[in-house]
Amino acid sequence: MLGDSSAGNKENMDVMHEEKKEKTIEEAGDACASICYDEEEEPILKENPHRFVIFPLKYHDIWAFYKKAVASFWTVEEKKAEWALKWIDNQDACFAQRLIAFAAVEGIFFPASFAAIFWLKKRGLMPGLTHSNELISRDEGLHRDFACLLYRYIKNKLPQDRIHAMVREAVSIEQEFLKESLPVDLIGMNCRLQSQYVEYVADHLLVELGCEKLYKSKNPFDFMENISIDGKTNFFEKKVSEYQRPGVMASEEERQFHLDAAF
Repeated sequence: MLGDSSAGNKENMDVMHEEKKEKTIEEAGDACASICYDEEEEPILKENPHRFVIFPLKYHDIWAFYKKAVASFWTVEEKKAEWALKWIDNQDACFAQRLIAFAAVEGIFFPASFAAIFWLKKRGLMPGLTHSNELISRDEGLHRDFACLLYRYIKNKLPQDRIHAMVREAVSIEQEFLKESLPVDLIGMNCRLQSQYVEYVADHLLVELGCEKLYKSKNPFDFMENISIDGKTNFFEKKVSEYQRPGVMASEEERQFHLDAAF
């Protein structure tokens, strides 16, 4: 009996809840209808065949907001990719031009981004990311150094003014990228210092290619002077970023196998 009474009370409560819910929905619908009755007459929602001409003139702030959003859709990154493909994928460009472009991509487009992460390492932040950055930056530096080494053996080298023009264009694109990617100033890291660092590494690349410097800028980041120094890491305390195959730097005599070696 108690069970039947409880079940009946529950059914009555459910019915009352549904009726209250429906009434609330109806009241909300009536309220919305009274508020939004003139929605079709809103100027910004009204259909107009000339809206693409009239709208920017009537609503300057909305149009400016839209143009700012459109301008930020990967435009700078696309410029970097387009510049690289313009030379590297160009079948009409000679091998020397493609090699210079490859060296510029590795030696101009990457170092500033690496420097920003090395700045985090200097402050003791994000050790996992900075460790990965060490490995990646070393590989990219190896690619650049090999391109410069290979260019030394090119018989028909490019004129210096042609190399200067390519490097100047790459530096301009990278500096534009830095203005977009680092709009705020941090302690020891800002767009101005990054732009100066790009000029510094560009001059270093030109010297490696046997050309004169363009910018004569100094390195603004003292912590970047130490990344080429061979580090000594206790592998019991942290992951080791210095790696090398055994015997690579050994002389021919050291690599020989001797049966009379003393053990």
